[in-house]
Amino acid sequence: MYSPVFASYSLFMLCICFNTCTISTTTVEGAADSDTSGFGQGLCRIISNFELVVHFFITILYGILCGVSIAFLTWYLHSIGASHTVIGTSSIVFCVIELPVLYYAGNIMEKLGMINTMYLTFLIYIVRYIGYSFMKVAWLVYVIEPLHGATSALMFTVTSAYAVSKSPPALTATATGLTFGSQLLGNYMTPLVQI
Repeated sequence: MYSPVFASYSLFMLCICFNTCTISTTTVEGAADSDTSGFGQGLCRIISNFELVVHFFITILYGILCGVSIAFLTWYLHSIGASHTVIGTSSIVFCVIELPVLYYAGNIMEKLGMINTMYLTFLIYIVRYIGYSFMKVAWLVYVIEPLHGATSALMFTVTSAYAVSKSPPALTATATGLTFGSQLLGNYMTPLVQI
């Protein structure tokens, strides 16, 4: 019953992955210039950057997909007979894995590059959701959920690194905040998508 949802999610991830093929990884022209303008002017500079606007839009979509996937995973686990303990502890598993991946994410990005790290993240997402679609026993979530920790950590790292690479040095914190705000906005929009 839920397999089409997980398959659709994998398809959306493939589409977003294809979209990242068109994103360049060069920094913004004049990024070395210091910017001492006010917050409003800095925000306008960021919003006037087309690549960052597309990035924020994709991050909103990513947030929606994350929220939907977490909700559907909970329902799916419940429908295959998972206890509340299994559902709750599966979150602990992904959080425990997420911490070391966050610690080493910079090294991974340095070795693979920003876009290749994003591709790796999408590949892990696809494997994760294919695993969910074939999962018929609730405890197998403990085998698949470590991939959730890896995808979350890598995606958060690569999206903020991309925003930093496209914004002037004085506005990197603003661009990073907007990136995480976009993702949270997407998460908060999840109930609208589930209706």
